[in-house]
Amino acid sequence: MDSDFDAFRRKLTPLAPHVDPTIVTPDTDRISAAVASLPTHADTADLSAWVAAHPTEIPILALTVGINRERLIDLLRHRFGTGAWATLARTRPDELVTWMDAEFDLRASLHAQLNRKYSFADILAARGGGQPSARRVDDAVEEVVAEIGVPHVARAEFIGRDGRTARAELVAPTAEDPRIVIAAKGLDHASIRVAEAVFEIRALASARQPSQRVLVVIDGLGWQLRQAALRRVYQHWVDGRIDGLYTLSDLGAFRTDLAAHARELGLIPS
Repeated sequence: MDSDFDAFRRKLTPLAPHVDPTIVTPDTDRISAAVASLPTHADTADLSAWVAAHPTEIPILALTVGINRERLIDLLRHRFGTGAWATLARTRPDELVTWMDAEFDLRASLHAQLNRKYSFADILAARGGGQPSARRVDDAVEEVVAEIGVPHVARAEFIGRDGRTARAELVAPTAEDPRIVIAAKGLDHASIRVAEAVFEIRALASARQPSQRVLVVIDGLGWQLRQAALRRVYQHWVDGRIDGLYTLSDLGAFRTDLAAHARELGLIPS
């Protein structure tokens, strides 16, 4: 198994490759354009109109009050029952803005920051306080699931074998009917979060029903640096306790396997 394990381990890559912060990228252009379009007075009506016109840019408002994408999804799910910010922005923009303002003082924060002049020290402080995006794996997995057309819910808890509870990044079709569960664990640091990820994957394997499919997608330098943890997850795959283990370089195989499982379980047309 060592040679197979080593081959799998070598496929793991850093999730946050170095990017020259002085170079303009499509992302910086997009963010700059979105920020430039923000209403300068930041009253509720103008912000609601902006949200409705820019539904995919809600994370920019979240960053304004110090909330990253992962926490934004959790907060939206808690308040609105869904983490799909674009859908909320299109269908309930007034409620979204009112909630963000009441909970996080959005308008005052936006007004203060739009009218502040920033120093180089402010820029370095912002970079130093940032975290590498672990959502690269989550986003890639969700894109494949959406592309195939598998109905699903994100970041859901479900009850499996013998009443055991587990949590997955994606559950298809619903938490009440979890036929396919997918763990997406992108980790770029050898921190305690690797141990937490292993615990969650083992919980999925333990809760797995005979008719259920458990797929796991991992990547990042953190897994490379914690080989004992990686071996535990890999052994689950070898032992058949999970149905698939993939890295970002294996997304083609993940797509093929997911589609086959979804057709077999009646989630998409044969």
